[in-house]
Amino acid sequence: MTGSCHEVAAEVQGPRKRSGGSKVCTSEITPFLPHLRLLRSYRVAHGPHFFMAASHPVALAPPLPWIPPPPGVRGPQPPAAGGCLCDRIPKLATAGRSAVSKAESQQLHWGSVGRKMRLLESQLEKQQQDLSEDHSSLLLHVKQLVSDLRSLSCQMAALQGNGSERTCCPINWVEFEGSCYWFSSSSRSWIEADKYCQLENAHLVVVTSWDEQRFVQRHMGPINTWIGLTDQNGPWRWVDGTNYEASFKNWKPEQPDNWYGHGLGGGEDCAHITTDGPWNDDVCRRPYRWVCETELDKTR
Repeated sequence: MTGSCHEVAAEVQGPRKRSGGSKVCTSEITPFLPHLRLLRSYRVAHGPHFFMAASHPVALAPPLPWIPPPPGVRGPQPPAAGGCLCDRIPKLATAGRSAVSKAESQQLHWGSVGRKMRLLESQLEKQQQDLSEDHSSLLLHVKQLVSDLRSLSCQMAALQGNGSERTCCPINWVEFEGSCYWFSSSSRSWIEADKYCQLENAHLVVVTSWDEQRFVQRHMGPINTWIGLTDQNGPWRWVDGTNYEASFKNWKPEQPDNWYGHGLGGGEDCAHITTDGPWNDDVCRRPYRWVCETELDKTR
């Protein structure tokens, strides 16, 4: 038995010699010879550094199968149900991939819900804006209708009185501070707009105050609108003869500039109200909206 023990010990230790090797084989070691042989087989299969696994992770080898200890010897207990951790790694990896996939799916779902919510909010805001614009337009039409009814009543009274007194604006004209105003819905050049107003026994609007400026803007909205101011024949002048130098002005900064860089030939000799309110000089043949004005006692 002793020789057999020494042989196994030599197999486990390998070619290295160990001092006191004869003391390895004792009666206490003999019951563990099967375990030693198994260790020897793992040493051969996985290299000389197999026993360094605990301190050197790279040298880890597959798990040893459990061998019960000899009778009467207290040894390691059998592994828990489920086997080695390495056997559970594929299951854990699958569960992890499933969790990630589920999370990504939920993220996509909530991202889609968020996009739909933003789309609905945008549509609601657009509908509210359209509703507000429709409401404003409706109010303006109602005011125009009331004004037309008053004008019609006024003209009927004037006809019944043989036209001796005309103190009302024509139908489709709006009264403001002793003048009547007509607002175009199409666009023409400054010269064509001025001729149109003259045919109506009126002239292009002459803006002489902030109140009149706001009145015109309220009815025209944010759109370029010709006014009766020009310098085609010299200095700037109002078409009705109002003193330009002494009257109200609302030019944009650094305007008028008589700019020639527009490529349309000539300078800029006609004034208009811009989309945000202040005045600008521009090429007279550009097509813009316009406003006609006449004094209340000159209507016919």
